[in-house]
Amino acid sequence: LGKHEEDPEGSGECYCARIYGQREKWKSNDKRAPHGCYWYHIWLQKVTEAVAQGQKLQVVFFPNEKGLGKVRTMEELARADLWDDIGCGASQKAEI
Repeated sequence: LGKHEEDPEGSGECYCARIYGQREKWKSNDKRAPHGCYWYHIWLQKVTEAVAQGQKLQVVFFPNEKGLGKVRTMEELARADLWDDIGCGASQKAEI
């Protein structure tokens, strides 16, 4: 918790800017989410490995909300209301 990982597409910044956007807590914490973004780096590695092995990925949504609340691009993710309780949880939106 609280660990960060450099985003290879982030000009020297960690993944926080891309997955959380410029939220108030992010701005007041040296542009880093207090809970970190290292989890995203590990998750992305595991998903990449699973896909390379031919695994079928599945997404679980809240009951009766299949397909709702998805954020279509990483650019949209940084500006989206991740905590709107539509479709799935905030961190899951970063994952799908």
